[in-house]
Amino acid sequence: QLAQRTKLAKPTALRLARTLAVAGYLVALPGGVWRLGPAVALLGARYQRAFDLRNVIEPALHELAQKSGHSASFFALEHGRRVRLLRVRGADGFVSPTRVGEPLPLDKGAAGQVILAFTGHEGALMDAIRQCGHHTTVGEANALAASIAAPVFAARGAVIGAVSLAVAAGDGAV
Repeated sequence: QLAQRTKLAKPTALRLARTLAVAGYLVALPGGVWRLGPAVALLGARYQRAFDLRNVIEPALHELAQKSGHSASFFALEHGRRVRLLRVRGADGFVSPTRVGEPLPLDKGAAGQVILAFTGHEGALMDAIRQCGHHTTVGEANALAASIAAPVFAARGAVIGAVSLAVAAGDGAV
């Protein structure tokens, strides 16, 4: 299955898997099955610390979800896409079907548009988002959702991502 998914020759895939297992990134299970190893969790934790997710962003998302009653998320810019790193469910129970860690396009959805605007992209929409300081979309990235997003800045002023609230599209809450 590893060879199939990676389109590598079976001996090459097995050799790479064994190398990754020695480093703790994969674990061999009975029957020739592989799963992610503990080193992947360590990498994930280091990645999250780079954004200070647990100490700064997560408490802010909890407060935002509690006060608004809607799901709050933090998206980071990674390799030309936005990635949801955290999500806190609001009292309304609505959550977007996209998962934490799933890369999403920047050109769809409020969070993506905000990231584009505050990382210097040009155009009338980008200018309007910068002027307003936030952006709202309905059914753009997900036909079932409406969202509002604002930029999140690092200590030195660079945009590291966007925070957003999501509601079911059509419920009139945005």
